[in-house]
Amino acid sequence: MQTHDNSYYLNHDFLGRDSVRGAVFLDYRNDGSFTDDISIIYGHRMNGRLMFSDVARYGDYEFLMSHSQGELILRSGEEYKISAEEYKVINAYDDMYRFLGSNKYSGKIILSTCEKGDAGLRDILVLSKAF
Repeated sequence: MQTHDNSYYLNHDFLGRDSVRGAVFLDYRNDGSFTDDISIIYGHRMNGRLMFSDVARYGDYEFLMSHSQGELILRSGEEYKISAEEYKVINAYDDMYRFLGSNKYSGKIILSTCEKGDAGLRDILVLSKAF
């Protein structure tokens, strides 16, 4: 999902209906082909193992190692192998959100969700991709 800003899918589902759960979506500044220096995917941290509820679990090294591989399949049918590299808690105003390139996350896909208990922080999972 992607639209003209990063707020629409915070309160709309993938069909465009009003929803407090929102939807998982790609930063509006990113290209849907995932060829940007940094691609950021947002989603709410939901209870019940929905959306990005498991992102914080990657803070446990054993969980990271046992759940580090996955696939990203684009609408075009193109497939990427992805590997979880790092879990971090960062400030919601980190430069990563303003400048999508030329920084420590260059070449990565970032899953970003709210950090439980502090609206000023974000849980992120840094992913690498291979073609």
